[in-house]
Amino acid sequence: MLERLSLRLRVFLFFAALAAGCGAAVIGGLWAGYRKLADPAAFPGFLLAGVLAGFAILALVSWVWFLFDQNVASAVLRLAGGLRAQAHTEGAAFEAASARYLGDLAPAAAAVSASLTQTRDALAEAVAAKTPGDAPPKVVDTVAGSELIGQTFTAPEYFHSRPSAAGAGYDGAASSGSNLGPLSPELLASVADRVAGYREENGLSGDVSVPVDAVTASASGLDPHISVANARLQAARVAQARGLTLAVVMGLIDDHTDGRSLGVLGEPGVNVVLLNLALDEQG
Repeated sequence: MLERLSLRLRVFLFFAALAAGCGAAVIGGLWAGYRKLADPAAFPGFLLAGVLAGFAILALVSWVWFLFDQNVASAVLRLAGGLRAQAHTEGAAFEAASARYLGDLAPAAAAVSASLTQTRDALAEAVAAKTPGDAPPKVVDTVAGSELIGQTFTAPEYFHSRPSAAGAGYDGAASSGSNLGPLSPELLASVADRVAGYREENGLSGDVSVPVDAVTASASGLDPHISVANARLQAARVAQARGLTLAVVMGLIDDHTDGRSLGVLGEPGVNVVLLNLALDEQG
């Protein structure tokens, strides 16, 4: 479970546990001393000592946590983000100075980044040398959508997004839910139709539970994510349509599953646009 939490949250929980443990040890020690002394008049002194020690421990641990968070945890995340940008974007800036407290990790990452840049440059020169001078430029980048806004997919070889009530579907200028109440006959009928259609297109038997997000729209009508359960129920259809193994498709789902916000809020979700782009890259 802990591996699903973000690095910074795990570091915070570690220091919070450390502060709680130190506080408990101080309270236990003071209580044992008070019991051994057996002098009721000394209780206010022990209580004051406990309060002061608690505040001192909290202040010290908070200060150390802040330094660790800024100079280690955040630095690791920035370093990872820089390397990831280098891997996927040509010419992306890589800043290793923010990781100066990470020992040899920052120089090693900078060396990897420099090597990757040199390899790309050498490959570009090799391609240019083999390309006729009058050859027209080839456009390889195509805008496929936004990872922040969902879109409708209907082909069997793609994962399908959840229903949308925003305009004609995922219309950013008409963001809205259906505004139908939970007892609305229109809503109940449309959900029943969607459940039947979902089971039919994915080859599911009548006893298989259909995820709620597969048959209902979100409040904005623009959500790019579906639930992990929804994606897994569609995996067999997509694998069959593309001639891929189910294990490959399941692996792509895992790779494009976003964890809970702040590690504790909401549920994990699968970004449909990014997942379908990854499927296209498989060929």
